[in-house]
Amino acid sequence: MFSPTLSPETPLMDQPTIGLIGMGAMGRMYAKYLSEAGWKKIHVCDQPQKYDSLRSEYQSADGITVLPDGHAVSRSSDFIMYSVEAEFIDTVVSQYGPFGGAGLTSP
Repeated sequence: MFSPTLSPETPLMDQPTIGLIGMGAMGRMYAKYLSEAGWKKIHVCDQPQKYDSLRSEYQSADGITVLPDGHAVSRSSDFIMYSVEAEFIDTVVSQYGPFGGAGLTSP
């Protein structure tokens, strides 16, 4: 369990890993503002065929690590935010949610 006083100033080893599945306009906005706020452990992904271009785009982004797919993000994150179209959310959560780390809950 994480302390309610967590902040971007919390030592890196004590910060949670924040996962973002879906890097369309909304996911990019979340990644941008979380990074700008100072969070250092942000794991993101989009559809697997977009991995190389997304990795290139974020290669120098502070605190953002691009992973190949939702399985990798789910396994490495303490919190997951799904940023996918409403019509696909059930499918995406059922595909990646069960792979989440200990303590994660599905919506």
